[in-house]
Amino acid sequence: MANNLTRNPLYLDTTGGTSYYAIPGTIGSILFSGNTDTDSTVLLYNAENMVLANRSFEKWGNGAALAPDGWTVSGASAAVAREGTIIKDGSYSAKLTRAGTNCYLSQNVLAMAPAPKNAITWWQGKNIMAGAWVYATVGDRAYLETYDGQTTTTSGAHAGNSAWAWLTTAAADVHASATQLTVRLAVKTGDTAAYIDSPILFETIPLFYLLGQDKPYGISYPRPLPFRGLYLATLTGGAVQVQI
Repeated sequence: MANNLTRNPLYLDTTGGTSYYAIPGTIGSILFSGNTDTDSTVLLYNAENMVLANRSFEKWGNGAALAPDGWTVSGASAAVAREGTIIKDGSYSAKLTRAGTNCYLSQNVLAMAPAPKNAITWWQGKNIMAGAWVYATVGDRAYLETYDGQTTTTSGAHAGNSAWAWLTTAAADVHASATQLTVRLAVKTGDTAAYIDSPILFETIPLFYLLGQDKPYGISYPRPLPFRGLYLATLTGGAVQVQI
């Protein structure tokens, strides 16, 4: 399976729902395998992490009990804290605790992005998706969201099973009249804490769409397809593996 990466072949695995690979390269061919579930719906996206700053939550310039660099906390009595034990990647995650009112840990994409992505006109009409690792101990409280000043797009709720889960917002168009673009962890409807690590945001440019096919299933491209990052998602059905 041809590619120009240092690892050849490259494997992505949707066990747990998704797989994300942040390094650019090119795709010459793809082989799907791993199960015989003919009901699987799989999407492989060109998925560069477009702009999110301090996505590993390693920088806390204002202190461990205030919002991490590049992020803000909102909601009456909400608390944010640097977390060094419940982590998914790196040394820290961010902990958000609700106390009486729905609360959010947010990044203003326009404030952090380089030009031209710091202008809302660049985003208006683009189809986007956000994803993040989220940890919670109470179900139906923690969500990942995008908000463009007109529309909130929300992930499914974390199950509250004291484990990390990859949450993704639905792919959605940024509103033509959008005034902002925010990615945020939300804790809603009851007081509890949730943790976030390694969020991403990308424009949804599909490289391959697989619907209800027997595995394995392969395709070769006459001309290599460039990518800035890869995001593999199982929308329905069982886990699959991809070899590139």
